[in-house]
Amino acid sequence: MALPTGIDPKDAAQMAGFVEAMPLAAKAWVLLAYAIATTVAVLVATTIARPRWKGLGIALGLLMVGLCAINLSLLPHPLWMLIAMLAIPLPIAMGVARWRRPAGG
Repeated sequence: MALPTGIDPKDAAQMAGFVEAMPLAAKAWVLLAYAIATTVAVLVATTIARPRWKGLGIALGLLMVGLCAINLSLLPHPLWMLIAMLAIPLPIAMGVARWRRPAGG
C-alpha cells in the first residue's frame, strides 16, 4: 500500500495520523502478515534442519519479535497492536516448530 500523496514519511505527526486513520482490517492484516511470515520461516527452517526444531523455533520467534519491535519504533501503533505484535510471533514459532519436530523428539 502506497502512502497517499502529500504525506511525508519523515514527518512523524503525518505518519501517526496515517496509521491512526487506517481501517481496522488493514491493521489486522499487518498482524496476519507477521504470523504468516513466522509460520513460513519456521516451516522452511525445520524442513532444512529438523533435528534442531526447538532452537530454530526459539531463534526465529525472537527474530520476528525483534522485527516487530523495529516496526513499532518506526511507526506509532495502537496499544492493542503493540501488545499483539510482541506477543504473537514466539508462540507461533514454537507451536510450528513443535509440530515439525522429528518423531520421538
